[in-house]
Amino acid sequence: MKNVIFVILLSSFCLTVLAAQKNTPSKALNSQWQWSQDVMSGFVNMYNPSVIHQPKKEYPYKMWFFGWASGEANPGYHGVDAVFTARSKSIDGEWQVYSGNGRWNADDPRKWVPVLTAANPVEKVYDNLHNGDPSVVFKDGKYHMVLTCAGYDPRDTKAGIMKIKRRKYRSVCGAVSDDGVHWRKIDQPLAFWEHELKYGYSGSMQRKPEIKNYLGGYARPSLLYDENEKKWQLWFDYRAGKMGLGTGYAENRGDFSNPDDWQIIRAGTNPVIVGIMNPNVVKAGNRYYAFGIKAGFDAFGKGVKQKWGTTRMVMLESADGLDWKYLGHFEPQDGALRHKTPEAMVIKDAEGTWLYVWFGIRHKDDPGGKTSNYSGRIRYMKRKVQLIK
Repeated sequence: MKNVIFVILLSSFCLTVLAAQKNTPSKALNSQWQWSQDVMSGFVNMYNPSVIHQPKKEYPYKMWFFGWASGEANPGYHGVDAVFTARSKSIDGEWQVYSGNGRWNADDPRKWVPVLTAANPVEKVYDNLHNGDPSVVFKDGKYHMVLTCAGYDPRDTKAGIMKIKRRKYRSVCGAVSDDGVHWRKIDQPLAFWEHELKYGYSGSMQRKPEIKNYLGGYARPSLLYDENEKKWQLWFDYRAGKMGLGTGYAENRGDFSNPDDWQIIRAGTNPVIVGIMNPNVVKAGNRYYAFGIKAGFDAFGKGVKQKWGTTRMVMLESADGLDWKYLGHFEPQDGALRHKTPEAMVIKDAEGTWLYVWFGIRHKDDPGGKTSNYSGRIRYMKRKVQLIK
């Protein structure tokens, strides 16, 4: 796996390309891919499946995903969202989810046990509400994860943890594990806007005049280790003021676990892209492929408000990870209403090199109907890629 680097990246060129799509029909790419049926299902709301392949292991496929297993906000655990892990002997085989004390279970979410939850005590304001959006890289015998940590003002709990309105805070956190199950969360965020505690993404969204000043809410990260340049690379989305969603970029040429070694390269008023949620990119050979979620697809150019019903997964390609060519989008199919949080990986087998993209879906038959944004199933799509050396 070290010969193929995983990257997810979005750039300023992509901002121009996507802006041009406003009045231009986007090409649906579905026919170029092979689509799976449900790989996992039966849970309340889970998505963002970060999958790695370790062919010499008894369970060569490992997944980290997050959300709610058997009930809203994971009753019995601190916080709201939490990270879970699963394993399988084959991609389309039985996926077993960690269920505590060395046990694994494939079909009863009530038994599933999260491997990362929000911090307690609640005074840890950047990490006392949500843990999610995991992205995992295996390096030097250890699993390295970046994830979204979200917290809240501890004074604002009268309405209950699900209805906090005063202020919330987001950051990109990190964690390290020897086995992928037991994690040591790094004490301080790896990427955190310097004014986050002043504004908070919930407060600034309510006070409209402050939107143009809010450049934080770092979340939904993607991790890469570049073996050639010996550096960690990190992409994340955030609120880029009145531009809306932006994608930031950071690097670390030192210790993954040392927050001081992480340097923000692009963020603030200079994002690498605008308009994409959940940026995720993979690198095969020296070609980059970017995936993310974009709103407004039900009526391009008609001023449609950005809402869940209009989102589509989109794809871009790049030779250098900076200048991107927009390739098109993916229409939901086989009963899916929408895709959520794509996560990409590359696998080599006897047939060639394959690009896999994993995602959660909202299905028309899931409880809650079309109005709910819950993801009740996980699927993937795949296609062969031509490696350019």
